[in-house]
This record gives sequence, C-alpha cells and structure tokens, in this order.
Amino acid sequence: MAAWLCLYFAIVSPGDTPPAIRLGAAAARVDAGTADLGGGSARLTLDTAGLGVLAWTRIDLDPLRYPVLYFAFRGPLPTNSPVVFWRFANAGQDLSHYRVPGVTRASHWLSLSAAPEWRGRPVELGFIFEGRPGQQVTLESVQLLPLTPGYRVRAILADWLAPLSWDHASINRNAGDSPRALTQPVPVIAALLGLSLCCYAVLVRTRPRIPFDWGIVAGVFLVGWIGLDLLWQLRVLGQLGDTRIQYAGRSTAEKLAAGPDAALVEFTADIKHRVTSADARIFVGSDDDYTGMRSAYYLYPYNVYWSRHDEQLPAPGYLRPGDYIVLLSSTYLRFEEQGRVLVTGAGERIPAERVTSGAVGSLFRLY
Repeated sequence: MAAWLCLYFAIVSPGDTPPAIRLGAAAARVDAGTADLGGGSARLTLDTAGLGVLAWTRIDLDPLRYPVLYFAFRGPLPTNSPVVFWRFANAGQDLSHYRVPGVTRASHWLSLSAAPEWRGRPVELGFIFEGRPGQQVTLESVQLLPLTPGYRVRAILADWLAPLSWDHASINRNAGDSPRALTQPVPVIAALLGLSLCCYAVLVRTRPRIPFDWGIVAGVFLVGWIGLDLLWQLRVLGQLGDTRIQYAGRSTAEKLAAGPDAALVEFTADIKHRVTSADARIFVGSDDDYTGMRSAYYLYPYNVYWSRHDEQLPAPGYLRPGDYIVLLSSTYLRFEEQGRVLVTGAGERIPAERVTSGAVGSLFRLY
C-alpha cells in the first residue's frame, strides 16, 4: 500500500515544487474592526456590530500551483465560522467567498482548487470574522501552500473529515463526498481495492504455493467498505462535537437563537409581541416551503394559516379586517406603499398597512 501511495505522489506531484507563501500580518489591510499587526500575528478586535475583516492585496502567485490555504489561530477562537473571500483581476469587483464548515478550530486546511473561481491573477484574499462586539481574534498564520505530498495528504484528510453543513436532508442522507476536496474518498478507495486485488492476483499467478481464496477477496472488499463507513462515522462524530459546542448547556430559547433559524425566530418573536389579540388570524405567504413551514410553526399557538400546495392566501372573500399577513420572500404577493394595498399574482387588491419589516420578511394588517 505504501509503495502504491509513493508511486502515486511521485506521478502527480510537480517536480519543481514552489515554496509556501506566507501572508504576513504587517501587510494586511483592516476593513472592519481594529487590529494590532505587529509581532508576526494579526490581533483583531471586532467592531460594535461584531464584525472584523482582514485582507491582503499584494499577492503574486499562480493559483493553480497554490491550491491549499492554511490558517491558524492563537488564543480564543472566533464565535462563528470565518468566511474566506478572494477576488481575481478578471472578475472585476466581484468577490468569491466560502464559509468554513463546522465550528472554528485552532487551524484549518482548505482546498481552493475545487472552486471554479480560483483561476487567474489574484488581487485580494481575506477573512471575515463574526462574533461578539469587542471580541479579540488572533490570526497567527496564513499560508498558501503548493501541492507537495505532505500538504496534499493533509488537505485531503482535512476535506474528508471536515463536517458538512447541515441541510434539510441531513437526517437521512449521506452525500458521501466533499465538495471542495482535491479528490473524493470513493474513487480513492475503489482504486486501492483494485490495486490490492491486482497484487493478490499477481501473487497467486507467480507463487503456485499460494492458493486462490475467495475469503481474501471478500476481506479486501470488507476493508474498503469499513474504510468508507469509518470516514462517514468520523465526520458524524465531528458534527456531533460541533453540535455539543454550539448548543450544550443552553436553554431552549438560547438554542433557537444560536441555530440556523435564528433570524426566523427573532422575526416571529417580534410578530408575537406586536399581535396582541389571541384570536387574531395570521396568514403566512412564502415561495420557500421550509421558510413558510418553520415560520408558521414558530407563530403557534396563534391561529396560523400556511398552505403548501394551494395559493399562498385564500380567496379575498375569506379575509377580513384585522387579519395579519406575513410575507417571506413571496413573489405571489407584493405591497404597494402609496395605495396601501397587497396585490396578488391574480391582480386582486387587498387593503393593508405595513406593521413591521425585517431582514426576513414583513408583517401587514388588513383594514
């Protein structure tokens, strides 16, 4: 096995490997927050909005030869996962970005070559940190690394074991891949299985005293299957650890405020504060099933209407003054400020006034 790996790296690794490029703290630009850039590390203090941005603009490299980004922290870690962003000369002012999955760790290895935007001449690379206002974050090291065998192995393992972001299907689905990995585990395991079986076939043909045994073939496949399953289990354990760090010891309200529905929870809590009548009817309109369903759930025990398959609102004849309508990124309904009416996709006009608006949506009351 070791011989095959050495042969693989000898073939795929470039002969003239360039040195690693270290982005020094003194050359960084501070776009948000305040920073002490002396002493070889960047000590960043988040601003009053809990935001800090560091960027480097003097970058001279071939991105194809430097596909791995390594960065490490010292001391307290950022509250939220950092966002890595970059800009290339051929992209104008457009920025590409990538949020590091899972919780923040002391060090991270990221494969940037899998991103289609990692092409051309880089003109900017930076980090966005989010956390508590006044929180201090020390970025100890930032390096762009070439594909040496050692860096390649570290980056591949980091990609394979990095927890993926939770989505709606995570409860019963395993994607089995790493979106930004240099290579995926399934073809690697399959190649190693094929090489192992070829080696076994050569031994059987060249060593008559070694009989062919189907048990050995089955054992090779079993080892490959266990290897893939072990990678999945390690990733799930990593996600379990991240979940424990994010939610353990918190109350139900604190867990909701720290979860992926934090913005929805905050918005619906504001709606409950403004809707004082226990008999009020609240209609939820949204183009996205998940957003509409979760918003309706958080608005209980009010009398909430949300339709998944029919129109977002019942016929205007079923509505009455005093009803509330919550719009969440709805294209079926739009509000005309001057006329103070909601206009449906069918052209129906419903008299309404805006009660409140937020980043998630708006609340209207019929009159």
